[in-house]
Formats: sequence, C-alpha cells, structure tokens
Amino acid sequence: MARRPAIVLILALLALAAGPAVPAANAACEDESIAIKAKNLSKARAALRCLVNAERTGRGTKKLSANDKLTRAAQSHAEDMEKRDYFDHDTPEGKTAADRVLATGYEFTALGENIARGYATPKAAVKGWMKSKGHRDNILGQQYTEFGLGVAKGKTYVNVFAAR
Repeated sequence: MARRPAIVLILALLALAAGPAVPAANAACEDESIAIKAKNLSKARAALRCLVNAERTGRGTKKLSANDKLTRAAQSHAEDMEKRDYFDHDTPEGKTAADRVLATGYEFTALGENIARGYATPKAAVKGWMKSKGHRDNILGQQYTEFGLGVAKGKTYVNVFAAR
C-alpha cells in the first residue's frame, strides 16, 4: 500500500506536465461542418464563433464577445478579398485591419486579425489557424475581449480580435 500514493502522485504530475486538457478539438459546434455557400454565411459565422470560443475555453481562456462593428470589418474584408481576388491582411491600396476597424467607429487598445482561404468548413478553418503559431496566438490571446468574423462564399474567412 505504500506504493499507491507514489503512483497517484506520479500520475498527477504527468497530467500537469501534459498541460491543460484540450477538449475544444472534440467539442461539437452546430454547423461546424457546414459547406460554405451564399445562403448560409450567418450559420458559418456562428459556427466559427463557437469553435474559436471552444478553443479558448478548452485552454482556460475567457470567451470572446461578438461585436457588430468588428464583424462588419471582418465581413467587408472577406468580401473584398473575394471580389478583387487577393489574399492579404492589407488591401491593394494599403488599408490595414486597423484602418478597417477604426472606420467602423470601434476604438481599440489591442487588435489582431486572422485570414484563411480555401477551407471547406468553419471547423477546417479553425483547425488550420490552430496549427499556425501566430494565428493560434490571436485565437488564444488574453488581451482580446471581443471579436468579429467574416465569411465569404468562396471560402474566405476573416477573424478580427480586439479590446477597447
């Protein structure tokens, strides 16, 4: 019986060393596997919100609140990239995420942006972002409190993170 507490302690230490549990990848969000089409973009945005917040809460970070101004900035950028066939954080004229967000009247103290193209579903887009350190850092960033998501029918995604 003297060995049992040592085994329990070792297992507890191994669990701590492994880091926090990450249920987000297994968490189901409604419409997470929806195929992106013009008629279901709002459902895709809702699935993205759920998936991003599942990643955050699965790692002990607070959920982000959806913000209409950030959503407008994200959606307009997604649509602009589709319409004019470019893929960049900056428009061809040099407008940045900060320019787009400030144009909505949202004043921020922290700002980040993720973009993605070609992923067939919201789940695939978030999975792709989570494999990239910079994108993952934005999704999990504790400095952010709000976000907005844009999706265009050609499978272009924009996620704007901010704090006031």
